[in-house]
Amino acid sequence: PYTAEKALLSVSPASEEMQCTLTAHNANSSEKEFLELYDTKLKLWHNLKLDNTYSFVLSPGDNAERFEVHFTQRNTTGLETMER
Repeated sequence: PYTAEKALLSVSPASEEMQCTLTAHNANSSEKEFLELYDTKLKLWHNLKLDNTYSFVLSPGDNAERFEVHFTQRNTTGLETMER
């Protein structure tokens, strides 16, 4: 069976700026070695297996498809931890 390597995560911006947190429940149960979130606005990678939460500020006008979730057998960033 085909398994996607990447999925878009849509987050609709509110009318006012707001602090948000994404949580990947059961991130460690993924069969893939790496489960990573890519924030296209900030151009940052976040390893969800090392830290299953990602906090960010959502602003009016942000692209609703700001985030990508990558399911891979290898670390696409080459980094173990990410700066936020």
